[in-house]
Amino acid sequence: MKRVQLDKSTRMARRQFLKSAGGVSVAVVTSSTLSGCDEGEPTARAFSPPRGIVRDFADPYLELIRLLREAAEIEHDLMIQYLFAAFSLKPAYEDLAGFAMAEPHSLLGVAIQEMQHLAGVNHLLRELGHRPVLERADFPFENDLYPFTFELEPMSRLSLAKYTYCEAPEVAFTQDPDSTPGHTKFLIDIRETLGHSVRINHVGTLYMEVLARLQELSQQDDKPDIDYIGWREKLLHIAEEGEVDHYNFFRSLFMANHPALRKNTQIWSLPVDHERYPSRLISGDHTAYVGQPNTIPDETARELAWLGNLTYWATLILLSIAYETDNIYHPAIAHSKNLMIGPLWSLGRVLPDYGYGLPFDRLSMHYNPGGNVDHAKTIVVRLLTEAEQKARAMDPVTFPVEMDRNVFTLYKNLIIESEF
Repeated sequence: MKRVQLDKSTRMARRQFLKSAGGVSVAVVTSSTLSGCDEGEPTARAFSPPRGIVRDFADPYLELIRLLREAAEIEHDLMIQYLFAAFSLKPAYEDLAGFAMAEPHSLLGVAIQEMQHLAGVNHLLRELGHRPVLERADFPFENDLYPFTFELEPMSRLSLAKYTYCEAPEVAFTQDPDSTPGHTKFLIDIRETLGHSVRINHVGTLYMEVLARLQELSQQDDKPDIDYIGWREKLLHIAEEGEVDHYNFFRSLFMANHPALRKNTQIWSLPVDHERYPSRLISGDHTAYVGQPNTIPDETARELAWLGNLTYWATLILLSIAYETDNIYHPAIAHSKNLMIGPLWSLGRVLPDYGYGLPFDRLSMHYNPGGNVDHAKTIVVRLLTEAEQKARAMDPVTFPVEMDRNVFTLYKNLIIESEF
């Protein structure tokens, strides 16, 4: 399959769009989209229309802040959903899970790029005078801005259909952008998989609305003193990285012609318990918090999930520390990435052995605790100290083989020694 690129006319249209502060029209796949189908090809009911983005505030500054907060939550949500999908993969599909590089050819690589998008949105929020946003939605969640109802789920054809559609450029569903013979079949397959009741928005649509409000704000007399041209290009890059690289990646998985799937186009038709089916059936609706209706009942799995939570929370607070500054190379970013691709990744990959996925529970104290960096750093150190103590107390038989029992001590000491 050819890679779907945003053609020159589409790119020029976007930049022309930025010259005005108009709204965004949302493309919809309808029966007319498939008018080129042969009479013998299968048909499906049309998608419900994507939810339009309704403007709340007349003031472009307030509206921009609102949209950026939502964009930060969405990037966070996508990141952990892609990680969860990676954790669900069987060992035979390790290459698809990925390695510690920001690249669009594996789930971990795409998740790291979403982490970079999260950083970009938060740095703009900071320049506009707002605190960093590291919250995520309570799953499942749905409103007019979100691409789809969020949930932690193992990789499947349905989840891939949602990821493909939400990352896609609108042109992918209004015309054949790469003139490949299989494009019509792709449209039908996506539509049949999602069903007529699923309403999904494109992430790029939100960013086009952000760009429109940024342009409108730049024309105000009392506008904040920021680099409007520079931020316009950064936001376009974020949108286009999703609409080209991420879209092509998820499309190739959905159509089962990704090399890691051995180009077995029938692989998603296999029973979920088949040995060649790519993912394991794991639960994503449990919590590591004790005393809840959906608490993980297995004690070992719950302890491993709690270690994952402690690592996840430390990672987010470190990111919050970094986002409070204008230093895009802040040492806290490197520490957070190391925690993500180190113990968090290892714990996420071992939990499916018990039938569960990493819960990514929310932290009750939020992710920018206290009034200064020193206090936030203290919280991180204490979280890792608790992880260190729990890791040492765990039965060596159940502790993940690939993890060094002293890994939390190592990261805690590195953070203590760092100058924030």
